[in-house]
Amino acid sequence: MKARVRRNGSPKTFKKELLARVRAAQKLTGRAIAEGLTDEVLSGAKLRGGGIETNKQWIKLYREAIRFIEAADGQRWAVAGVSPTSLATVPAAATQIKFMDGGGRVIDVVRPYVWTVDTLPAISGGYRADAVVRPASQSEVTAHRETLRGELPRIIEQLEGAGAQVIDGFPTVDGTVLMDLKFFQLRLEHGLGGFPRSPHWTPAARQASNKAKEWIGSKRGEIQKALETGQTSKPPHKMTKALEKMLEKVRDTSWT
Repeated sequence: MKARVRRNGSPKTFKKELLARVRAAQKLTGRAIAEGLTDEVLSGAKLRGGGIETNKQWIKLYREAIRFIEAADGQRWAVAGVSPTSLATVPAAATQIKFMDGGGRVIDVVRPYVWTVDTLPAISGGYRADAVVRPASQSEVTAHRETLRGELPRIIEQLEGAGAQVIDGFPTVDGTVLMDLKFFQLRLEHGLGGFPRSPHWTPAARQASNKAKEWIGSKRGEIQKALETGQTSKPPHKMTKALEKMLEKVRDTSWT
């Protein structure tokens, strides 16, 4: 690809314009590879549910959540590792929940435990904190229920002592609920937690070196225009400060 560059103005202005064009082209080149890798993961991966309905539901959510995001500098791309969801969306019978730091006295009561949807007490107004959800096998759900069975009366008493009003009904989170994509990816890659082994990221990463030129070539017209003008379109998914902070909190959340 070539671009005609005419020198107008001072050397400083010329250098700035030239650098802007190069960076614009680099940005689109990076996007082309990121998008190609994403498509490779989604189309090349035979993500199966193993005949278990909750597995199929989790896999559907996982596939919908696989999106590359672009850093503010336009020079880095990645999958965030988490994706927003809700307790009403994930399969209740195969989900484990962990609350993150913050949220006050009420959250201090529930944070030490790993919850299932049917054991987490519902409270008026919902839990005002952020939470992470992961897929859980039947044995994991059973183990969490057994751990909490004898603790629930004391936990409910503590919740009420912290000012919460425990009610009947479905528990809600008045904060952000995030799917742990990295955790789920490892389960699928290695066939853990009741999911059939289905490698998809590792083969896709191998293909990147073989198909990178093809992916970039498919964006040739856009890259050429970027070299000529220094302009690019907005990224489809951009890393925000809020997401960066959320990722930090997720990394600090310990599952026991």
